[in-house]
Amino acid sequence: MTKNIPILTVIILSVVNLFNYIDRYIISANLVPISTQLGFSNSETLKGLLQSAFMVSFVVMAPVFGWLQPFLSRPKLIAAGVMVWTLASGASGIAGLARTAVEADLNLGLRPPTWAIIAGTYGFLLASRCFVGIGEAAFGPAAPALLSDWYSEATRGKAMAILYAAVPVGSAMGFALGGLLGWPWSFFFVVPPGIGLSMACWFLPESPSRKEKGLTANLSLQDYFYLAKCRSYVVNVAAYTAATFCIGGIAYWLPTYISETRKAVNGDTGSMMIGLIIVISGLVATIAGALLADQLKNKDSGAYFKVCAWGMYLAFPAMIGVVFAPFPLAWVCLFIACIGLFLNTGPANTILMNVMPAKLRGLAMAVCIFVIHALGDVISPTLIGVAGDCLPGGLDSGFLIVTFLVLVAGFIWHSGAIHLKDDMDSAMAFDGKLSTES
Repeated sequence: MTKNIPILTVIILSVVNLFNYIDRYIISANLVPISTQLGFSNSETLKGLLQSAFMVSFVVMAPVFGWLQPFLSRPKLIAAGVMVWTLASGASGIAGLARTAVEADLNLGLRPPTWAIIAGTYGFLLASRCFVGIGEAAFGPAAPALLSDWYSEATRGKAMAILYAAVPVGSAMGFALGGLLGWPWSFFFVVPPGIGLSMACWFLPESPSRKEKGLTANLSLQDYFYLAKCRSYVVNVAAYTAATFCIGGIAYWLPTYISETRKAVNGDTGSMMIGLIIVISGLVATIAGALLADQLKNKDSGAYFKVCAWGMYLAFPAMIGVVFAPFPLAWVCLFIACIGLFLNTGPANTILMNVMPAKLRGLAMAVCIFVIHALGDVISPTLIGVAGDCLPGGLDSGFLIVTFLVLVAGFIWHSGAIHLKDDMDSAMAFDGKLSTES
């Protein structure tokens, strides 16, 4: 049974990550009907704020959960987080049902119940998205750290690729299911499987190496300095931030942009097309990126960084094409852009784990989550919305502004290649020293 635990762990955590991203992008697919019913259809800024509010709660709580990891069971911490975001996602759907109930009572000349008046508002929806962010923040730092303890450096890249292959698949399913089930019913879709996944995580075992290597010890100030002094970690987080700024903002707005700004297709068809493109390109790129980096690492010690950079170089001109190319050519550009953007998924997260001693992986992931989102897609969805309201080009201008960060991410990732081997050796030496002291 013990031999199957690593496989079971990666499967359960990957399915949880799948539903994390389904929930994130259901709201993007339904942004038009949500804003119409709740009365903010004329404000691109308020639409963007829904995603930014989710991300703010996510990034604020991620370091808190990262700090708690040495004191708590990581599977149980993940289980509690899954339960919180599951119930909060259901609450997002309640906003739509409550507004419908209010409108029905008003049409009949009845006084709506107080709960429905409160729940059927933009503010209630905004609050529910914040709680979704809090729940997901428990998963973000703990899951890759737990998985890294079960897999060695030789197999860790493949395990990370499986965990993060859920990102494109879940995003695509969010777009597709959001368009298919509509508002508010799509938000209730994640509740039953979310409750089941929370229970499954609760019964996952903690990694035996946690006690063997002294990973439950309190973190010292010196441990925090280790992160800042690790060049590969700093470069990786900086590049990841630039990429996240662009990817998070554009992904949130893409269905609305395709249907409302470009008027290429209607909202439901656009969500389905986007979902299909993302799931195919994302799966191909995530697996290809991991395999390519693993294949090249024996010949080039900086291969993980270079594969990330190559993806950004491919994505940049394709994203420009999404804005300027006519349809259906723009669909091809979108597919190529997604290939480039997802190529880094496995390698970038493997770098984060490989250059950190086992004791610091949870903390390293928590700090990374905080930085890449606080300086990335916390800002970009609202920024694109503000551009849509204020600039002559509307959402076209917003897309072009953030797209240049893709090229910046490529340059930064490329610069980190020369440091990777030394930083991985330092992490292994740190682990060896800690094991000797224990």
